[in-house]
Amino acid sequence: MLQHCLSLFISDEIGKQMGTQCEWYLMGVAFDCTLGVLFTYYIHNLILSFLEGTNYFYKTGIYTTNEDHNFDETNLKIDYKIFFLQVFIWSIVVLLVN
Repeated sequence: MLQHCLSLFISDEIGKQMGTQCEWYLMGVAFDCTLGVLFTYYIHNLILSFLEGTNYFYKTGIYTTNEDHNFDETNLKIDYKIFFLQVFIWSIVVLLVN
């Protein structure tokens, strides 16, 4: 939702000066679906490499409280600290790419 609102704002501002808002929104969507995915992947991996060895390191998609940070079907207790950290970092990555 945040990315969509930011895309609308950016396309509106640029569209006032050059072309139309629809053209710039379409260009933004095309960028997000091609190069944006690649940039997102590299930025996210860069952030994970900085977090490695700290208390904030995590494996993506693992939200449980296991010591080895691996998914375990017998222990489905969610660690909300890890979950919200992943959501926060992903939001930052998406904003940077946009």
